[in-house]
Amino acid sequence: MAPAARADGALARAVILFDQDDKIIVWAMEEQHAETIAAWMNDQNTTLFLFSGRVPRGTDEWRAEIATWRWPHAVTFLFGDVSSRRVIGFGGLFEIQPIDQKAEFRLFIGEPNFRGKGLGEHLSRWLVRCGFMRLNLHRIWLGVNAAHMRAIIAYQKAGFATEAVLRQDCVRDGLRYDVVRMGILRPRWIYEHHGRLPMECVCGCGQVIKTNTIVFAKGHQRANRTKRHFWEKVAFGNDCWEWIGGRHHKGYGVACADGKAIQAHRMAYELVFGPIPAGLFVCHKCDNRACVRPDHLFLGTNDDNMADMAAKGRAVKHPMPGEAHPFARLSNESVRAIRASSEPGVVLAKRYDVRASVISNIRHRRAWKHLDDDAKTANERAES
Repeated sequence: MAPAARADGALARAVILFDQDDKIIVWAMEEQHAETIAAWMNDQNTTLFLFSGRVPRGTDEWRAEIATWRWPHAVTFLFGDVSSRRVIGFGGLFEIQPIDQKAEFRLFIGEPNFRGKGLGEHLSRWLVRCGFMRLNLHRIWLGVNAAHMRAIIAYQKAGFATEAVLRQDCVRDGLRYDVVRMGILRPRWIYEHHGRLPMECVCGCGQVIKTNTIVFAKGHQRANRTKRHFWEKVAFGNDCWEWIGGRHHKGYGVACADGKAIQAHRMAYELVFGPIPAGLFVCHKCDNRACVRPDHLFLGTNDDNMADMAAKGRAVKHPMPGEAHPFARLSNESVRAIRASSEPGVVLAKRYDVRASVISNIRHRRAWKHLDDDAKTANERAES
């Protein structure tokens, strides 16, 4: 059945009590609220991470825009506080495609006092349920600024999965940001809420299930459960988001995926931006090893990682080279004698009570290189 084959305008005009602890009321979008929406959308701070842009528009322009948000092209709602009956945001399903059975998800909380209270997750779940149960959609998708981490986390908790990352797709205040495309499929949603057997793996990978006894492809159930509970072990702060689960002795968080240990910051990057290319490291901008905040992470090669470490003053340089080290077995004179000697390395190793590899490293200037630097400096001073 095509989406909303039996639905009519009554859905868009319904008044529904959103029965959560926050007591949010939902009612139909009307043109009379254009002034309130225009005030929100023209606030540069409020729309900093808005996916659709930040072009200032007047009330009349918004009134004309809202007039186009009608069935069958869109189903839109206003959200308000029950006690004060004050409008706090809006959202809905846009660009509804009856044949493809898909729609674009949009949600916007305009009142700052109502952000950060979990409303994004609750309202997202409600809108997704409306799309799948009332409109019979198969897929709901959205776009979100990659820097808007709280929104991404809320969408993930509501069931959305990252599908793609559009590199440097939008510009805000002269800076380019990535855009994360996320989506949720009806089979996965039905299984999570009703336990019905879908036609494909419910983790969202798209793999078709060929048996009637399982709903996950092999190994996918454990991975899906791990991703769902990952963010429960994160302490969300105003700056870094620190991992409060197990930690490596070097300070990195340790998570578990597919039965294997994985560094928590690498898993956080994969959850938001997708797989990490082979050979690349996930580095920290904040220099906090326990941080898993995705916008504090970036990809780089081993050379990039070493350069970043040196730039931040974390590169370890031995303060006591050569014979100055308390555990040194050789002296500067011994090293010079080894380099000048033509005897076999095994003989010298036995004489100086070291391994033959140490003798080889000394002769090939892989060890005790500071002696060469000292000699070079002395020659330069003599010539001057």
